[in-house]
Amino acid sequence: MDHLDTKTFPATKKNPAPAREPARTSTALLRLRDGVLALGRELDQRGLAQDATECRDGAQQLERLETRVCPQPERTGPVAAEADVLQSAGR
Repeated sequence: MDHLDTKTFPATKKNPAPAREPARTSTALLRLRDGVLALGRELDQRGLAQDATECRDGAQQLERLETRVCPQPERTGPVAAEADVLQSAGR
């Protein structure tokens, strides 16, 4: 997945929507990750530990991809300050 770049292509007259919408892409990747994790739990219950481990690895790759292609907007205001306090407290 390293061949994917993180830029969003601008809208054109022929295609008015951007080629990549970070919010929708993020939602899709997180839902896919949740599905892979559910499959891993099912495989683990059936005694297929090696396959379950591969599912967990795949879910981690999806998280890394989501982080790379869907940059989080910078937070400001009271919510950002609270998040900073919680992060510094180790929560």
